This record gives sequence, structure tokens and C-alpha cells, in this order.
Amino acid sequence: MSQENSTTHIDITLQQLGEEMSCLTLSVGEPQKTTLHLSLQEARKLAGNLIQHVHLAEVSNSLKKTALKAV
Repeated sequence: MSQENSTTHIDITLQQLGEEMSCLTLSVGEPQKTTLHLSLQEARKLAGNLIQHVHLAEVSNSLKKTALKAV
């Protein structure tokens, strides 16, 4: 999976570390990449935190827009 905009490139790949163990590799940035190797549990926690923070930012932006319209 890859997500791009004008400043950020993100790659996520699943790696098998044996028959029973997997991890995700998250690479951010071009041309110098920052790479994280995450267990599935760590990846799940990161995903949950990202979703929570995006939701909070969206609610905050929505409240600001509503307040500006009321003025």
C-alpha cells in the first residue's frame, strides 16, 4: 500500500519472519527513508492512535468552522 502527496511518501509491507510470525515494515519519506519494523500488535496500536488523533483533529476543525459561520 502506498499513499503519496507533495511532501510525503509512505510504504507499508508485510514481512514473514517464519511460519508463525509476521511484522509490518513502515517506510516514510523519500529519498531518505525512516523505516520502522513493527509487530502486528505495535502496528495495531499505532493505527488506533492515528485514527484517534485524526478524529480529534477533524472534530476540532469542524468546531472551528461552525464557530466562524456563527460570527
